[in-house]
Amino acid sequence: MYAAVVDGYGYLAYQDRYQSTVYSVGAPESPGFESDDAGYPPGSGLSLHWFETAVAEWLRTAELPTVVEWRNNTG
Repeated sequence: MYAAVVDGYGYLAYQDRYQSTVYSVGAPESPGFESDDAGYPPGSGLSLHWFETAVAEWLRTAELPTVVEWRNNTG
């Protein structure tokens, strides 16, 4: 799991040996951005509430969080 907080949005990307990289589906108005670890597409920024909820689920389960929707980079 890759996670970042930028300009009030939380961004998540996830991959494992079975799952190619997917990105959280967030607020349509959230901008995309590039980090050292991942490039986040526009619309993938979550409210901080949902970001925290998804990270907490991942910490409990070590699996793809189910509390948010996911998409591949092409939509």
